[in-house]
Amino acid sequence: MTRKIQNLLSAGAGAIGLVTAVGVKTFLRPCVHADGSAAPCAGAGQLILVLGILLALAGAGMALARGRGRTILAGGLLLLSLGLVLAPGTLLPVCGMAEMTCRLVTLPAALVAGVLAGLLSLAALIGTIRSR
Repeated sequence: MTRKIQNLLSAGAGAIGLVTAVGVKTFLRPCVHADGSAAPCAGAGQLILVLGILLALAGAGMALARGRGRTILAGGLLLLSLGLVLAPGTLLPVCGMAEMTCRLVTLPAALVAGVLAGLLSLAALIGTIRSR
């Protein structure tokens, strides 16, 4: 696999992370209570934000890295994607009611984004290992 294709795969995973990070603060926002208090899923939203930013940075960093750094960053992308899948509901709780925003929107969006970023990251990791 060429370096250009590896860069496209890592940039795709990074773009998914960036969209997720922006989305969790806008259209994928976890629940907000009517009285303004923090919902149980607020921590999951913050973790998704951090993981999305880290995915974006690692995806951009892979384009600049050389040698083993590329393999390490590709593995890091895969681990961050796994964290994005596990963040809401497994690592941190989401609200219990089925009709809450965090369960209807945030949880499935993080799952889909994490799986897509994970597939791109896995392909980039395999490409970096084979090219070495």
